[in-house]
Amino acid sequence: MIISKPEITEEQDDVCLSATIRIERKGITLPDRLWFKIPKQHAGNIHAGADAFVVAMLPSAMNVGENILVEGSVSPKLAFGLDHYQHMQNLWWPELFSRVRISFSGYEARTASREKAVGVAFSGGVDSSYTLWKHLPENETTPGFAITHALVINGFDKDTDLNLEGSFRKLRQTYEPVLKSHGAEFVSLRTNIRSFREAIKMPGTGLEKSYGVALAAAVLALGGFYSRFYIPGSARLPRDAHHPEGTHLLLDSWLSSESVDFIHDGADVTRVEKTLAISAWPAMHQCLRVCIDKPAYSPSTGVVENCCRCEKCLRTMIVLEAMGEIGKFDTFPDPIDLNLIRKLIFKADSAYLFSQENLELAKRENRADLAAAIQHAIRCSDWKRSSVRKRISKRLRGRRRSIL
Repeated sequence: MIISKPEITEEQDDVCLSATIRIERKGITLPDRLWFKIPKQHAGNIHAGADAFVVAMLPSAMNVGENILVEGSVSPKLAFGLDHYQHMQNLWWPELFSRVRISFSGYEARTASREKAVGVAFSGGVDSSYTLWKHLPENETTPGFAITHALVINGFDKDTDLNLEGSFRKLRQTYEPVLKSHGAEFVSLRTNIRSFREAIKMPGTGLEKSYGVALAAAVLALGGFYSRFYIPGSARLPRDAHHPEGTHLLLDSWLSSESVDFIHDGADVTRVEKTLAISAWPAMHQCLRVCIDKPAYSPSTGVVENCCRCEKCLRTMIVLEAMGEIGKFDTFPDPIDLNLIRKLIFKADSAYLFSQENLELAKRENRADLAAAIQHAIRCSDWKRSSVRKRISKRLRGRRRSIL
């Protein structure tokens, strides 16, 4: 894999940082260039280094077993950390991520801007809302660690709106006033990184087990704007030690450079505890956004409306229902449906973990109806997951033989 020297170009309202990615593996067609489009107000922080690009493409290169040649300069601290990142991913998921050699054309230490912004990757979901709330200026008392800017990445998830046709504008209209009322700013960035990660189709759940690089790459594309940046975790240790999913306490900090330190946040609490914590934040009653698909917005009130049917919606609703909090949330317009819970299949390790947490909560709160529905879904998932693992293992063995 060859990453060309990045270029900076100006567009109407944005500055575009881009590079060409070339891959040797046959049968894989990549877009022409990987790009990050950043509002011009942040142009002074951007540099033409390759940090964002090598971070973005590393898991894909590891998955196909290709060494990386980086034609641009890279932060020495990041270059050192990438070796440790590879080691951890290969240790956890050797069938998905092989160690590769990375060659750099040069090194250049990064310098932080005068703003020294502190950020968080924000989507409006449970994990990012919890981290934001925990470290807002009114709650975080340690100097230099309170969040000043929330970064919303357009192009990271399924709600991508790169042409700015309306959904991302609506998202900004929803969250910008909330952030402003708590002394934090809304920062947005567009990128086609998802197209590159999907072009190299990782078997199993390779995308889910490396999504943290997409968050880190977007931050690194902003150059020295952030001095510290929180990456919300999804599960609590020690359970997360056995189910590392994309971001992790032992992964995220290795993606830091001289100008920005990445901080993994939330490893001390469960998803249930996070959900209950943000239920005490009135603003989230109108804009908690957890749906797998693009959430709708009420035409009359502008409130975020989740589908109330997908796995992410239902697992959040289970917690709120069990604790008697769901009535506060206009973001769930439909009542919880036990039949939909029974039909759930927990494909990802994280989803399976959260189902266990929800089952424990339902039993503790004497909600036999919820517990029975969750147990049925877990039994069906156990059977499904065992058969899927056999098929994936067979496919991976075939891929490894072809690489060798």
